Amino acid sequence: MDNRSPSEAVDIDWEASFARSLRALRQEAELSLNELARRLPPVDGRGWHPQQVNRIENGERKVGLNEAVVVARFFNRTLHQLMGMADESASSRDDYVRTLERVSRGTARYATDLKRGIQSLDADREAASVVSSWLARQIASGRDEGPMAEAAATTATMLDTMRAAFVQSLHATNEATAAASRSSMFVADWMSFK
Repeated sequence: MDNRSPSEAVDIDWEASFARSLRALRQEAELSLNELARRLPPVDGRGWHPQQVNRIENGERKVGLNEAVVVARFFNRTLHQLMGMADESASSRDDYVRTLERVSRGTARYATDLKRGIQSLDADREAASVVSSWLARQIASGRDEGPMAEAAATTATMLDTMRAAFVQSLHATNEATAAASRSSMFVADWMSFK
């Protein structure tokens, strides 16, 4: 059993990261300690004091979860971002959703191309069938067109094999498109709960 604290288990000094993030965000917003303390919403019915913010920024005071949530919301950030776990940032999730949407659109275009390919193969197969029928009639009437009839039959078989491969690719592409779309919707829904 792992007896380490959660912050030790993930190997992140989240309080120090939070303190650095708080100071950086406050300075980026060009807010003084007094201004930030005045603008932050109260936590558990208590307002903020500039000295409290300063002590958190300097790592002299632990930050409570409720306080961390208020600060994160005020600066429009996630707790993960403020605690130095940027991989879970909203921008990373946004990038992931955009990538999934691009994959979904790309596989949908590929599926359209495959459908056109199948239609083209069907037309070629129909043409090969017409030639085979004509050659069969020629052979039946006594004309020896054996090598040509064999070539037409081989072409028809090849077209049937290619069509089967295209259809299989189309099914796989449709599944990939649906999976990318579901993943994109899942991540977008997940983001709406942050």
